[in-house]
Amino acid sequence: MKKLLTGLLPVLLAAGAFAVLPSAALAAGEACHGEKVHVLCSEKNEALRDDLVEPPEGVGGGGYGASLLGVNTLGKIRLCSTITGVKVCNEEPTGYSFFGVKLHSNPLSPVTTAEEENCKEGKFEAKGWITFVDLTDWTTAGVADPVYDNTSPGYNGPWSIGIKSNRCKTNPGVVTIEKVALYFPIEENQKATGTLTGKWSQPSTEKCAGGGIELNTTQSSLKLSIGEKPEIDNGTTGKNAFICFVASNDYLFPKTAPTWAPLTGSIWKD
Repeated sequence: MKKLLTGLLPVLLAAGAFAVLPSAALAAGEACHGEKVHVLCSEKNEALRDDLVEPPEGVGGGGYGASLLGVNTLGKIRLCSTITGVKVCNEEPTGYSFFGVKLHSNPLSPVTTAEEENCKEGKFEAKGWITFVDLTDWTTAGVADPVYDNTSPGYNGPWSIGIKSNRCKTNPGVVTIEKVALYFPIEENQKATGTLTGKWSQPSTEKCAGGGIELNTTQSSLKLSIGEKPEIDNGTTGKNAFICFVASNDYLFPKTAPTWAPLTGSIWKD
């Protein structure tokens, strides 16, 4: 199934960029409203289903959470590091980074003023896992460099993601992605491991139409096997890169049917 999904991802790219929500949902903070709301909700103010919600009677136990597909539809993703005093950057073109997220828990946001001012770590966070990553057409010094993610069960495993409620007074909307592990074979076997940080980006016509993650430029918790001072930007120094969600069950989907584009390369079987 993972291979099937990976193969289908490029199909969603062109159409995903045109996924548009009703205007009422585009104003920041208006979608999730009321006294008791979940951290992540749809434009209809319904909670995104998580793994902990029991299916209807007869279906069985939990584990049927929402899936989300994130793509860098707004610009490049560029990873920079400083090696012997020189800043070196490698990059991925717009629309070629894919992140598959499975939503595990989607708790209620804080209700009282005391809860908003004292958001305990993890209590008011939507949590899940990035179960696959496909960074396609990555280049190192202008040369194609395949990038491999370690999300394999039994090895590093899925990367855990946490999205903090916007109702928290301290660090509202903060996003953390832990257990990150990437391998760049032609870049002197470079490995990048650790934690990525960013903040939630509300649905917007100027940014992510369906919502997404704005990555911090400085990534001090990301460790490199070669070099130091890791930074992530959109191809322009100081400009943040985005991972925009383009599909999620029936909560979010491309308005126009995906189409196949010409592919570079092929995979054969004997």
